[in-house]
Amino acid sequence: LKTTLIEQLQSSHFPKGGSDKEKEALSEFDYWFTRDADGVIRNRSEHFDGNKRSCVYINESLPLTPEIKQQALIFYDLTNQYGQAWVSRFDNTYIFTADNIITQYWPNIPTWCQDATTDLDLTKKEFFIVADKQHNPNRTTVWTGVYYESVANTWLVSAITPVDIQGKHIANIGNDIELNDLLDRTITQRLEYSYNMIFRTDGRLIVHPRWILQMMHKNGKFNMLEDGNAQLKHIFRLVHEVGNGIIEDKENYQYLAVTKIDGPDWYLVVVFSKTFFTETALQTAQLILML
Repeated sequence: LKTTLIEQLQSSHFPKGGSDKEKEALSEFDYWFTRDADGVIRNRSEHFDGNKRSCVYINESLPLTPEIKQQALIFYDLTNQYGQAWVSRFDNTYIFTADNIITQYWPNIPTWCQDATTDLDLTKKEFFIVADKQHNPNRTTVWTGVYYESVANTWLVSAITPVDIQGKHIANIGNDIELNDLLDRTITQRLEYSYNMIFRTDGRLIVHPRWILQMMHKNGKFNMLEDGNAQLKHIFRLVHEVGNGIIEDKENYQYLAVTKIDGPDWYLVVVFSKTFFTETALQTAQLILML
């Protein structure tokens, strides 16, 4: 998607004096989008079905130049194509800029752009900040921590890919996973006598079945080293020191099965109580004695 987006943006320049291509693009823009009463550019209601098409939000104060209109159309077409293709993997697909332009395919929340108010500032959002040049100098895909998305009224984790052309930041591509989905998978897909947890390498807790309320109380910025109890801190230290593999946690009478998820820089930890192994061994010994 990033490669295709760059190619289309680079080939979208209009020749001076106006052209048929420019007139066609401007006509298409006016067909799909209009300025609402609050000044924001959004989808025309008569042409919008949020289950099939992306929504569009363009800041009220942004000058609607032919270049801006063409850029928005490119974003719109690509989020329509890729969003529908990826909907089984991510909740949504969106492209957004520092100028507060966003096109987004999110069939579960199709009215996101209509619900977003005029004070929307994407540059203040965590999904923008984690991908800027200061926090992401390598310009790779990066993951947020857990955060609350106020327009959608839900908790999310986002993968953000910055798009630069000749060193200039043009836009970001985003995909979200709702915390409820991640939490459900982490809690339900587990072995007997165990539970799963996910945390970042800096200690920020992503998913834990027993600490979810505290995570939400901290607006998703719950750090095991600062906010957790002694057991959480001990688990983090063991995992940080040993890394992948099986770790014996003698202090808490349990084992930790650890794997590193390199993309988002997360640890997935399966916590086994030693009681499970003790009971299994005892049952086997009793069976042998009876035989």
